[in-house]
Amino acid sequence: MECTGVQTNKACQIIENYNVRFLTLVDDRVTSNLLDFIYNNNYYVHNSENIWTILKSYSDINVDNYAQSIYSAIIAANIEPLLSQINKEIDSFVSCCVLAEGNISESTESISLLLNNSNVSDEAKKKLISHNSIVFENLQSISSAEYKNALFECNKVKPSLASIDYYLTYNNLTSLDEIIVQYINTNAQEYIKQLKEQNITPKDIRIIKCLIFSVGINEDLWKTIFSEAKYSQCWSDDVLKLREEQVRYLANNKMLTFDVELFKAIGNRFENVFMLLLCKYSADVVEHLSNFDFTAEDLINIANQKAFEKYTTNIYALITADKITDESIADSYLKYVIEDAAHLDFESLKKSVSISSDDKLKMKSVSAYVQQDFMIEEKLAILLASMGEPFSQIVRNQGNIFELDKSDEAYQFIEQLVACNFASHRDASRGKYKIYILKRH
Repeated sequence: MECTGVQTNKACQIIENYNVRFLTLVDDRVTSNLLDFIYNNNYYVHNSENIWTILKSYSDINVDNYAQSIYSAIIAANIEPLLSQINKEIDSFVSCCVLAEGNISESTESISLLLNNSNVSDEAKKKLISHNSIVFENLQSISSAEYKNALFECNKVKPSLASIDYYLTYNNLTSLDEIIVQYINTNAQEYIKQLKEQNITPKDIRIIKCLIFSVGINEDLWKTIFSEAKYSQCWSDDVLKLREEQVRYLANNKMLTFDVELFKAIGNRFENVFMLLLCKYSADVVEHLSNFDFTAEDLINIANQKAFEKYTTNIYALITADKITDESIADSYLKYVIEDAAHLDFESLKKSVSISSDDKLKMKSVSAYVQQDFMIEEKLAILLASMGEPFSQIVRNQGNIFELDKSDEAYQFIEQLVACNFASHRDASRGKYKIYILKRH
């Protein structure tokens, strides 16, 4: 812009008459005052180039410090009539200059002013939030909850427990919603770092609980909370409110305090986690086994777990005769007898042989029992009678021949009968063992 050869006042008259708006301004104040006229009367387009020319010409700020923040430069310069001119056309100014490529470092103060300005369109405000790179320490200066939420959605808020607390407070929420969950997960590593380093305060407890109990939170984050003893007060009394995956993690890492009633409640609430829990606390469980009120099926299942291998005797000792109610339980008990006949319960053995239909299993378990030093004739007679046909014949038909189909189990069984003076060997046919049942007084 130059006025060479034309009187300045004549130029001003032409500009005024034709309402000329200059696309490009030049500081010509050394030779004329035309720029003053154009600027003071707003005869220029509010583009970035012109705004920078005015700031350089009329303000005291170092514009180099605001290369990526044109509106912050205007606020810092605080000169009139520039402020008034921009405010009158604020929406177009935001679209043209503040949202211009490269203008990404506006101050939080400037962003807040624009977000609070009712003359800036909603569309421009939303673009402003995503366009700008600045991160807010806090959002107290912003009046609209909608735009506060948008800042969280765009991850433009510094991660802290206080930020989460503030979000819940101004939204009147008692739990985390989708927006804040996404924000937290985006900043998961920063939150993990903070959770490890900071000390817990009473105000933090509400937020820590939200991080634990809200669905969708990054698992590394809630695992960090569980791993830090200082946060145990936030969840230890509410284990049953946790999700199954969380209880599984606590069980697998032995982070729970052993308590029979708690473990029983966990079993009722989280069936798929219960056996893992019992295995991880096997020594404690065995010590308090009778307090769990396990069924025979439960006890057998527990005894089959590798973690309880050395406690099998303790477990089967609780399978009393009244708990042996079906053939599956009976067969399991007989298999245990074969492995450890020295610690069985006689009444349980008797009940088992009376229910089981597996003759080979019955013979093998009774043979194992007979081999113990404490075997007496009366008990063997009771077992034989309880075994049902054909074994009860050994008790009833004294002085007669008794036959059994050949098998390893039958051979061992007959050997024990002979050893106990219940029978003597006779000839064997091709598929049968024959014994003579001795008469007993």
